[in-house]
Amino acid sequence: MSSKKGNLLFISLLILIWGVALFLTNPSGNFPLNDDWMYSRQVYQLYTNHTYHIVNEYSPVLVSQVLWGTLFCLPFGFSFIALRISGILLGLVGYTIYPLSNASANAYAPLSEWCQSYQRR
Repeated sequence: MSSKKGNLLFISLLILIWGVALFLTNPSGNFPLNDDWMYSRQVYQLYTNHTYHIVNEYSPVLVSQVLWGTLFCLPFGFSFIALRISGILLGLVGYTIYPLSNASANAYAPLSEWCQSYQRR
């Protein structure tokens, strides 16, 4: 079998693990978790006033996170649920793309090899 099928199985396995983790943790609720408060005010300002305010020393490094969160507030309106969905989807993208890069070749090697050998059967 081709390595494309092994990669597809590998990514499917990662998405399944991600889904089980989401199911077990149930990250719902319209309230901030952990560091959500650090960028939620800036997302709110950008969403409502169309301005980006530097409100603390972490603001300059949150620009991309604020833009990403604001994109999810456009269709849903501002809420911590919209921000959480944006974080979950961004995490899923990174979680599935990183293992395919050369930088992570050793970290995921056992699982990747199992997927490749499973496809050869």
